[in-house]
Amino acid sequence: MTTTAQPEQQGPRLVDPRAPVGALAAGAEGASAPVALAPPATPRAPASGVVSRTFDSLQIPAFRWFVLSAFGMFSSMNMQLVVKGYLTFQLTGSYAALGLMSLANALPGLALSMAGGVLADRVSKKHIMQWAQALSAVNSLAIAVLLALGMLRFEHLFISAIFQGGVQAIMMPARQSIVPELVGMRRLMNAIALNSAGMNTMRLVGPAAAGLLIAAVGSAWVYFIITGLYMFAVATMLPIPARPAPAAEPVAAAVAAPAVAMRGRGGARSVVELVDGFRYVGRNRLIGMLLVVNFLVVMGSMPYMMLLPGFVEDRLGGGAKELGLLMSISGSGALVGSLVLASMPPRHRGRILLGAALVLALTLIVFAWSTSFVLSMGLMVLVGLAQQGRMSISNALLQHYVDEVYRGRVMSIYMMEFSLMSLGVFFLGFLAEAVGAEWAIGGSAAVLVLVVAALYTSLPQLRNLD
Repeated sequence: MTTTAQPEQQGPRLVDPRAPVGALAAGAEGASAPVALAPPATPRAPASGVVSRTFDSLQIPAFRWFVLSAFGMFSSMNMQLVVKGYLTFQLTGSYAALGLMSLANALPGLALSMAGGVLADRVSKKHIMQWAQALSAVNSLAIAVLLALGMLRFEHLFISAIFQGGVQAIMMPARQSIVPELVGMRRLMNAIALNSAGMNTMRLVGPAAAGLLIAAVGSAWVYFIITGLYMFAVATMLPIPARPAPAAEPVAAAVAAPAVAMRGRGGARSVVELVDGFRYVGRNRLIGMLLVVNFLVVMGSMPYMMLLPGFVEDRLGGGAKELGLLMSISGSGALVGSLVLASMPPRHRGRILLGAALVLALTLIVFAWSTSFVLSMGLMVLVGLAQQGRMSISNALLQHYVDEVYRGRVMSIYMMEFSLMSLGVFFLGFLAEAVGAEWAIGGSAAVLVLVVAALYTSLPQLRNLD
C-alpha cells in the first residue's frame, strides 16, 4: 500500500530520502525508519506567487532581525575591505603587501575556524555573533583613532587583520548554522538566498560609499562609521532568542547520541568534538565532495577581490572612488542572483553550481585583460551573478545534507573558504608583483576552467544533485 506524506502545515515532515547516513534513525526492532520532523517555524501555509515565494522566510520575526543585523555587519565588512586595501596600497605601493594582508586574515581563519564550529555546536550562536561583532567594533575603532592621530602604519593594519581574521573565524560557523534554527528546513534555500541578498545589497552600497567617503572626509571617518555599523549589528540581534529551538527541526536520537556521549569529559571534550567533525566529513562522501569542490572553486575564483586595489590603479588608472564603484557593481549582479535563487525550486542545483563556476572563470579571464573601466564594470556584474550562484547553492546543499549534530563543525570547514582565498591571494600577490595582476588573475581563472570541466565529467553524483 502506498502512503502519501501529509502537507507540512498539517503534520510532521518525513526526512528527505536523499539525506546522508545519519538522517535515519534505527527503529525499535533494528530497522531503519524515517524520522518525524517538527512543523516549520510558523503555522502559515507555504507562500504562493512569485513575490510571496521569494520573500517567504521574512514571515518569521527572528529571521527579519537576523537580516537587519546582517545589513549592519556586511556593510561594515564591505566598507572595511575597500578602505583597508586602499590604505595598504597607498602605504606600500606593493601587491606583495596586499598578499601579506590576506595572509594575516588567512592564518587565524585556518587555525580557529573548526574551534568556531565546535563552539557553534555547543553554545548560543546568537551570543557568539554578538561578542564577535562587538570585538570587531573595538578593532575598527582602534584603527580609526590611529588614523585620526596620524600614527597609522602598515604594521597596525597587519595586526588588525590578524585579529579580525580570528574573530571572523569564530563567528562565521555560528552565523551560517543558525539559519536552519530560525526558519526550518523547508525554507532553508529561500532563507540562504535572502541572507545573501542582504549581504549583496551591502556589497552594492558599502564599497561605493567607502570610496566616496574616503575622497570626501578621509579614511579615519570611514573607520568610525564602520565601528558604528558593527554596534548596530550587535543591537539588532537582541530580539532573537538565545536558543531558537522551536524553529529548528529536532535531530534523531541516534544522530545526537555521539554528542550526548561526549558530555562531562571536561577539557578533552572540545578536542574529541573537533576530531569527530573531521571524521564525519571523511566518512560522509557527499559532504566531503561538496567541501572539496567548493574549496577548488574558491581558490581559482575569489583571490581577484583582494588584488583589486592595485589592479584598478595600475591597469584601469583609477583610485578610491573607482575601486569602490567596481566592487559595488559586482554586488548588483550578486543581488540579482540572490533574488533569482530565492524564487527557484530546489532542482538541478548540482548542474547550476558547476555552470556558475564555469561562467565565473571565463568572465574573470576576460576581466583580467580588460583596460576599459566601462567594460570592467559590465564584467563585474556577471562575476557577481556567477559568484553568488556558486556560494548560495553550495551553502544550501551542505545545509540540506548535513546531519544536524555536525552542522556547526561542517559549516566551519565550509567557511574556511575565506581563509583559503586569503592564502591564495598571498601567493598570487607575489605572482602579480613579478608578472602583473592580469597574469595572476587570468591564470588562476584559466586553471579553474579546467577544474570545472574535470569535475563535470568525473563526478556524476555532483552534477545530478537536486
